[in-house]
Amino acid sequence: MPNYGHPTGVNKICACCGAVYYVPPYRAEKTKYCSRSCLAKVHLEKFSDLRFKPTNRPKHTYKTISINGKQVRVHRYVMEQHIGRKLASWEHVHHINGNSHDNRIENLAVLSNADHQKIETEDRMRPIWNAAKKISL
Repeated sequence: MPNYGHPTGVNKICACCGAVYYVPPYRAEKTKYCSRSCLAKVHLEKFSDLRFKPTNRPKHTYKTISINGKQVRVHRYVMEQHIGRKLASWEHVHHINGNSHDNRIENLAVLSNADHQKIETEDRMRPIWNAAKKISL
């Protein structure tokens, strides 16, 4: 097999995809894969329970209405009418029950971007944390 890399290294065959790849001498003993994606294909499947799960909700399916010829998202309009002022661009309107079509005022909350991201991340991470607890038991 010809040496495609530096003359002191080794050419190996990827255990995942079968591609020939060059390895420097200091890594020749440990490496088995040509790339991180091949390593992930082989090893990360056992950690699939720890990945984000789909929420089975369509992304960005907010209802809109036309106000003075401008498209406005209903949840933002409802909140503006409730608090009696225009929302700032940095203010997010959060759907408490996660249903973006449920625009009742009791299901809406005004949050900063940071607070909204914390809530959304916690909602997405909860199944992962629960799976990690089961694995560690």
